[in-house]
Amino acid sequence: MSEASTGRRILTDIEETSLDEVLTAFRSSLNSTSLNRQPSSTAAISAAHTSYQPALAAPSLSKVKSYPIQLLDILVARHFRATQSAPLSLSGTHLPLIYKLVATLIAAPQNKAVVVIDIDAKFDITRVLQCAPCPPSPAADQAPIFTESPSTVSNEGPIQQQKRPASNLRSEDDQICTPDQSLVAIDDLKHVHIYRPARGSPAYIREVLNSAEHFIVYSKHASVAREWWGTIVIGGGSPTALGPGHADVTTGWKGWLRVDRDDVRGFPLGMSAEEALVDRQQRQRAADVSGYAATCAWGNFHFREARDE
Repeated sequence: MSEASTGRRILTDIEETSLDEVLTAFRSSLNSTSLNRQPSSTAAISAAHTSYQPALAAPSLSKVKSYPIQLLDILVARHFRATQSAPLSLSGTHLPLIYKLVATLIAAPQNKAVVVIDIDAKFDITRVLQCAPCPPSPAADQAPIFTESPSTVSNEGPIQQQKRPASNLRSEDDQICTPDQSLVAIDDLKHVHIYRPARGSPAYIREVLNSAEHFIVYSKHASVAREWWGTIVIGGGSPTALGPGHADVTTGWKGWLRVDRDDVRGFPLGMSAEEALVDRQQRQRAADVSGYAATCAWGNFHFREARDE
């Protein structure tokens, strides 16, 4: 066989095409439900696509939303390592922790903007004004040493985590989420954007979330100069119902972090009604200054909503 005939055979096997046609053929091959119906020009592309399936990498911890309350941020990281689910879901008496979180976000030094979707119509903005923000997290070289390292949960699954007793997130010199010296200013409240939609289906709530996001990102408002931290949904159900990426904090009876008021010492046995009335004011003050406990399978911490008098 001569070199000329060999060259002609090679040229007849080459199919002339453009990059646009290759791109179009590649997209159609991805959307096709049957490989047998594809043209021969895209068979090699489809075979290469089906033969190479890279393993999906686990979500990175760096993609988890950062919470300005250090002890809360540690619990969210532990929950993410065990379940690969990032959103914070609250149950129980959740409003005090939401007030604490919002106050810390909008006050200095955070100076963030936040959206609150209040479906239950229970969010009271005046409670945020009375709330004391948590101090900023210490630097890496000044961070307190906790009784249990968050990294210890990375090798355990959610079932083992639920069986293991919750541990207190307490440092040697800080046993509670103490309030900062600064308070929330009245001007800070304008950076809390509150929506109170009617209760509806998860699809309707997602539409409200999309509208709120579009307003924060593209409209002119008082928080244009501030960074938008995220969205808190009160009464919207679990993050699964709303879909990934729609809310950073949700509330519901299935929330993995439960908030309850700290126990107040009860009346001793044998105390008469007259003795209880004499001690009433002191006991009422003790109940008013008592804090709250946030508890889950991965640990717990205590906090107070307002500054101690």
